[in-house]
Amino acid sequence: MIFKNIDFHNVDEMTKNDDGSYTLHRTPVSLEKELTAHNGDKYNRSNVGVELRFVMKSDVVKLRFKAAEDSKIVSTTIFVGDLYHSATEYITAEGSEIVLEKEKLDPAKCNSKAYGYFEPAFDSSVIRISLQAGWVHFIDVEGEVAPPTPDLLPKRKMLAYGSSITSASGAIRFENGYSARVGEAFGCDATIKGYPGSCCMQKEMADYLAKQEFDFAVLELGVNILNVGPEEFGRRLTYLLDKVCNSHKDKRFFLISPFFMWDDYGVEKPSVLFRREFTRVLNELKLQNAVYIDGLTLFGNPQHLNTDSVHPDPRGHEIIAERLVKIMKDYI
Repeated sequence: MIFKNIDFHNVDEMTKNDDGSYTLHRTPVSLEKELTAHNGDKYNRSNVGVELRFVMKSDVVKLRFKAAEDSKIVSTTIFVGDLYHSATEYITAEGSEIVLEKEKLDPAKCNSKAYGYFEPAFDSSVIRISLQAGWVHFIDVEGEVAPPTPDLLPKRKMLAYGSSITSASGAIRFENGYSARVGEAFGCDATIKGYPGSCCMQKEMADYLAKQEFDFAVLELGVNILNVGPEEFGRRLTYLLDKVCNSHKDKRFFLISPFFMWDDYGVEKPSVLFRREFTRVLNELKLQNAVYIDGLTLFGNPQHLNTDSVHPDPRGHEIIAERLVKIMKDYI
């Protein structure tokens, strides 16, 4: 959405707080109210995949934020077009100001296309502030900015929906997560709806995803609802895939069952049963635009697993991205 001439990527709605700051909602508030299971409503207000994008018109631009909810301090990553600039700006609960100077960012120097090196996904005139894990409220912007026009943004769009792994947990920074790496590999504008601990595949979320615009989608499903049992998982999976995939019959979907995790140390555990149920549902639906990927083929053993035995470490995310991109290239 566009607010104060800034493109708040992966934000569907903003609500004003009593202190004048704004809460960022990654889906409409009406849907957020339906995502209470496993604190999904709270994570809908998190910064996962949120970027502020704009073109600087004035020489200096100042942006003010404050860390909110459980966050005491939140880091950022600043990009000039495709290129990394810095990760030294932090947002605190007391409020912080990020000051950008056009002379130091030097967008013209970052124009790889002009020098004949490679075709960038983002034009170098687009400044991107990626908010890292946590909760941030936007306060205001000072200076003249303009939202990027479509010709300055990637031509293709990718949608990702999944658990904390899709939201880059364990990767240290969001840009190192497997889903962001996949979007980067295909030069896409990636909208990543990752819900830590709360990818519960609700009917309302399925209906929402079915209305989104994208060129292809990656759906990582199951790990956050191992407690509901395979039968209920199958019911939710059937509705979600039937609704979303059949609403976009001309688009390709890459469907991923749970990656290796603590549950796989046992025999006939829910993760094993869920993968079987995934196959059963797909055989029943016979979706022509869906590619099923067993999560174990992307990440199938404890090497590069975090000590929590759930999340891949940074190298684990790289491995998932490398293997997933290799599969996807046969279809995109």
